Amino acid sequence: LADLGATVELTAECCVQVFGRPPKSAKKMAEQIATIGHERCTLSSDYGWSKIVPRPAPGLKEFLERLWEVGVSEEQLNRMVAAKPAELLGIG
Repeated sequence: LADLGATVELTAECCVQVFGRPPKSAKKMAEQIATIGHERCTLSSDYGWSKIVPRPAPGLKEFLERLWEVGVSEEQLNRMVAAKPAELLGIG
């Protein structure tokens, strides 16, 4: 889909065991980002809807830190969490 022009959203919630689904590791998420291309991804938390998962801001911060620890650069993280969403909303 990214090759057809879609932006792929990757959420922190994927890294938390919820609904009996095993969580993805930060390393696996970093591999997905590398395969898709960071310039074609956005990152979000998808948190705040349940007491099972962390609150949105701390959850997103933890997600970004885990990705950074496995080698996703600060520049790439900034692009996916700030610049790309702003671009999609027409405000960046």
